Amino acid sequence: EKLSYKVARWLQGPPEALAALKDANTCRVLQDLDGQAVGLFRDVWTLESTLRNHTKVQFLVLAPAR
Repeated sequence: EKLSYKVARWLQGPPEALAALKDANTCRVLQDLDGQAVGLFRDVWTLESTLRNHTKVQFLVLAPAR
């Protein structure tokens, strides 16, 4: 089944900031195969809005080095 997410970003930040992001329901927070947090966003507008509201989280285009 096709999902409606258009944008993905790897997420880094303090545990409480990542928990707040997950609780905000602005994106779906998952883990990749390496256990890194990944946020899936419906569109660029939702990502940009989330960036403004969750300044303690880093939204990375590329997976962080392990």
